[in-house]
Amino acid sequence: MIENKKKIISEIIFFVLIFFVLILILKTDTIYLINSLDKNIEIDKNYIFEDWKFIFNTIECKALGHDITKVNPCDELGRLWWGDNIQFYIPYFQNFDLFYLTILPWTQIIIFFYIIFKIFDIKENIVKVLIVFIVFSPQILLLISRMNNDLLIFILIFFIVLKNKNYLNTIVITYISLAKFYPLISSVIFFLNIENLKKNFLYLFITFILFISFIFFTIDYNQIESFFEHRGQLYGKSLRNFSIIASAKYYSIIFSDIDFYKKFEVILFLILLFLIISAISYFLLSKSKKYHFDITNLNFRLFVVGANIIVITYIIFQNTFYREVYLILVIPFLLQYLKDSTFNRYLFYFIFIKYFLGFLFVILFPIIGIIPIIVLFKMILDFFIIAILSGLLIHINLIILSDKLRLTKF
Repeated sequence: MIENKKKIISEIIFFVLIFFVLILILKTDTIYLINSLDKNIEIDKNYIFEDWKFIFNTIECKALGHDITKVNPCDELGRLWWGDNIQFYIPYFQNFDLFYLTILPWTQIIIFFYIIFKIFDIKENIVKVLIVFIVFSPQILLLISRMNNDLLIFILIFFIVLKNKNYLNTIVITYISLAKFYPLISSVIFFLNIENLKKNFLYLFITFILFISFIFFTIDYNQIESFFEHRGQLYGKSLRNFSIIASAKYYSIIFSDIDFYKKFEVILFLILLFLIISAISYFLLSKSKKYHFDITNLNFRLFVVGANIIVITYIIFQNTFYREVYLILVIPFLLQYLKDSTFNRYLFYFIFIKYFLGFLFVILFPIIGIIPIIVLFKMILDFFIIAILSGLLIHINLIILSDKLRLTKF
């Protein structure tokens, strides 16, 4: 009992210390410098939570009758939006700006910390160090300082995985997918329960119908055109396109005299290398008997949802690099089998080094600026981590599907 109390007190102290340091960083030029990596917008040093404020500034401008695809005088940065979005139907009252623009963002940060400390067992020192590296990585600092709605989406995805109720999954996934398209990937959660395959597909079908219905009734052709016009603002033009081809783009940007990414041979080589690494990963996992895939296990469900989002967005979508937040959901499952699996151990070490490099970047960047070798090494690690995860994920997804087929009578 006494040991348990000491453990709780130790965790609270650790939590408070990290939170306090985060507040200090948000009040310093470090955040401004990290924000300045994005060449899309010029950001004032005292301006934080700008992506979150953008939502409510845009709601205000829509209410005033402005066409937000052409002009947005309510936003301090003058950013435009491509068209209608479910976020713009949030009830907003200017008299409660303190609640909307300060209390809500800080509440999300606190909940994010709660999630971190719920899914990680911080008895091990290496886990404590990893948490520090994660929280103070450039991608997480950028996500928090911007207060992009990816943070809210991450929080909502965690809670649907935690609760795992089909009706709740349908409501939440529909909403967050209408805010940004990629959360549709989290629909894999419908297959991580004891329901039969028919019922899983029924809820999946309902979710897609609700999603498509909203788009059909609220978005016109002109807004689709506007979407492609504003893609640069939506996804970013800086070094954060978290896609398979972006790895090649990185080399040409860091080493400007080498025009790698225009060469078909390099892109083809990267794709083939990605497929080979994924195949090796799949083969090694298919021979292993040490894994126990249990859909009632929270770590397993977090892994499946998080890995699906990370891998699919990496391959298909363009993303600002704070979308790497979903890699956090993958780690607890790896830690669970760390001592039993050499494969898991090496994958965990790759992820650990990746976050260490990010942490190192945050420390060194304000002093000496961008360090090309760190950025390059991080991108190579990203490439290998996602390729390895792809093989692991294919193996797990096939097991889940085969189990569902076995239990379902057609």
